[in-house]
Amino acid sequence: MNSKRFPPASFKARVALAAMKEGEAVDAIASRFGISRKDVLDWRVQLKLRAHELFEVRERR
Repeated sequence: MNSKRFPPASFKARVALAAMKEGEAVDAIASRFGISRKDVLDWRVQLKLRAHELFEVRERR
């Protein structure tokens, strides 16, 4: 069984927002949050691709 813990969505959001800001290198962000460079890049891409979902109107059932 894999004992790796998955970070909460709020943590991923903080990292992705930090990665979207200009001025700090991806490696520096990864080091600051104690995660891999790949995670920073992946979460930044996810934010770019899915940010619009926050503003979509949800249909009522």
